[in-house]
Amino acid sequence: MTRAPSKRTLVQTPRVERGLELEGPRTVIEAVAACDAIGGLVLGPPRVSHSRRLYYDTESGALASAGVTLSVAASGQRLVQSHELRRDPPVAGFFERTTREARLASPDPDLTRSASGELVARARELCAGSALIAQLEVERALTTRGIAFEREAIDATFAVGEARVAAGAIPIARIVLVLKRGAPAALFRAAFLLHEKYPSLRPASEDTARLLVRLRGEAPALVSPRPIALARDATLDALIAAALAECLRCIVHGEPAARIECEPEGVHQLRIAVRRLRSALRLLRDELPRERGEWLRAALEPLSDALGVARDRDVFLERIAACEASGAASLASLRTRVASERAEAFAELARLLDSPERARLELELGLLAFGADWRDPARAERLALPAAEAAREFGARADRRARKAGRDFTALELEDAHRLRLRVKGARYAVDLLAPLLPAKRARRYIRRARALQDALGIESDAARTRALVERFGGASASPGVEFLLGYCAGQVAEGRGVRNRAWRRFRNAPRPWR
Repeated sequence: MTRAPSKRTLVQTPRVERGLELEGPRTVIEAVAACDAIGGLVLGPPRVSHSRRLYYDTESGALASAGVTLSVAASGQRLVQSHELRRDPPVAGFFERTTREARLASPDPDLTRSASGELVARARELCAGSALIAQLEVERALTTRGIAFEREAIDATFAVGEARVAAGAIPIARIVLVLKRGAPAALFRAAFLLHEKYPSLRPASEDTARLLVRLRGEAPALVSPRPIALARDATLDALIAAALAECLRCIVHGEPAARIECEPEGVHQLRIAVRRLRSALRLLRDELPRERGEWLRAALEPLSDALGVARDRDVFLERIAACEASGAASLASLRTRVASERAEAFAELARLLDSPERARLELELGLLAFGADWRDPARAERLALPAAEAAREFGARADRRARKAGRDFTALELEDAHRLRLRVKGARYAVDLLAPLLPAKRARRYIRRARALQDALGIESDAARTRALVERFGGASASPGVEFLLGYCAGQVAEGRGVRNRAWRRFRNAPRPWR
């Protein structure tokens, strides 16, 4: 990778790109690259090239953790250094990235010896003095073609190759669509056409920084929801897009942890993420096309159900372990049967996550969040409503639904208590998401009291679910261990009744953040 030295180092103006990445089998990527037209997509003449790029980071992965990639690639007779920043890895394949490039003054691609320019200096600030080392080599064959689509202009790059580290290599096969002119909705509509023709294509969720983390063998991190970030003068349309994008981010980036069978918390967090998104779609139902919102909520049901089955088995196993630790007779036979069905539940979950239907759903949600094709000129006045005012309206609406479900709290049957719990949870999700637009102290207090009521209401429904699972797995026979398990659950219900009543009073009397 040695080239003749350049006389100077040139730092270009930052280049901002918006695009969408799809991944799939190499044969499919190569087949698409050879097409001249797919549906409404007309592809221009191909430009074929080869790329070999070295990526640098610290031993601990400081740059990858900050969403930064620093690399060197051969470009013609020059070595070009790139510094790329993304706030997040792709969501629904969509990305926004800022790239700076500089021509190296040395023919040596090793940044530890050859470069001390502006880009490396910026990267070293993130490294806190740690040494930069070559972490990854990516070699790819590239076919680039322009796409004429509707009135938009898109560059499509079809990349096949492999990423290599000391431990081995993994294949790379991607389509990168970069918007040259037009709105992001065009990227998703183009991706829909490609996916319809080749259902094995799916939105990519891993950028180079995330790839470096995975190749080092690190376990995928759990993804926590974060409050949406909006400008002070933001309007309702920006609030809708930001809320949907944040909910979708938690789902897409939470999937890797949910696939690990030995880590129950991954399933739990992904289930929460799906619930948050369904809750947001319900909260925004009057702002989005009604039929589309209802379809999306229904399309999320199979994933929600599969996560629910896996989570129920995890909780049941935790209860069995708690009983045995408290002195119950062995429940080994019951535990074995539950563990077997848990493995089946994880297999079904993996199938759903890898299905073409799941990929299509993600593209639909991405179009909603990033394409914002729901904007209707006839509703321009409504969408121009200040975001803070809209947040108060949404919070009050979700709270009214919860209060209505709890009007006869002391007379609630099990089914009614479950309905109340779901509505309290929906209200908490709404205030949690909208917290930056509400009075901070009141929002925190509301969230805290809603969570306490939700937990108190869940004790009885969890006990009922445990009894149902005992019967399902053939443990209804009066063995000492099963009797202890059922007694343990009954004791929790009896103890939780007083807690539930206090939690309801505190929630009912909490100052509302929107007043």
